[in-house]
Amino acid sequence: MSRVRPKARRAGKNRSQWSANGLSVLLIPLFLLFSCGGDSGTDPTPIDQQPSAASDEDRESVEKLVEVYLPKVYEQLDFDRYTECLDNSYRFEALLDESSEADTLEWWPLELERVITERMFSGAIGSEGEPVRAISLEITLKTQFETTTNFPDQPDGEAWFEVLTSVKLNVFMEGGLDPTTYQVISPQIFVVRPDRDLPGLWAIYRQTDRPASGS
Repeated sequence: MSRVRPKARRAGKNRSQWSANGLSVLLIPLFLLFSCGGDSGTDPTPIDQQPSAASDEDRESVEKLVEVYLPKVYEQLDFDRYTECLDNSYRFEALLDESSEADTLEWWPLELERVITERMFSGAIGSEGEPVRAISLEITLKTQFETTTNFPDQPDGEAWFEVLTSVKLNVFMEGGLDPTTYQVISPQIFVVRPDRDLPGLWAIYRQTDRPASGS
């Protein structure tokens, strides 16, 4: 889950650089998940205790996949469990605007999502030398409906769902006496389909960043 311009709690810092193994430095959203929007009121505090680990049971319904499974894998920094819920044809569609750099990607496939997420979950160093300390994620399902879009991978007669959500992500960085906390808030749309390999479970086929209300 990623986004183009995360809001930083420290003035003057509004992007993170994450280098990909064997690739040149990528200017990619602070994180896979979320928005152009959102001020944070008061400074959030890191989660005090680890959430329970994600399980297959948390993918047995569309609602649980989005509202339970995803927050668990983010807060546990569980790369393996995160990638298990992504379809082989997964792609993330970013929200671009007039301030986006010319070379900003409009979307990226599963392979690049894996690179970004693995570095983030492993505590990779940010643009100012700060490792990730903790992550908190809250996803609220607003509405869901059976999609009428004819996706190329969709088998005849198989029900896929579009899920409209509100996403709030905090990324807590190390930083001595003055640590940075990134907070991003935005609507996102998930396209969810039955898992190809595990009957009875659901997987994310597509994830789309949407503009915040009023922006």
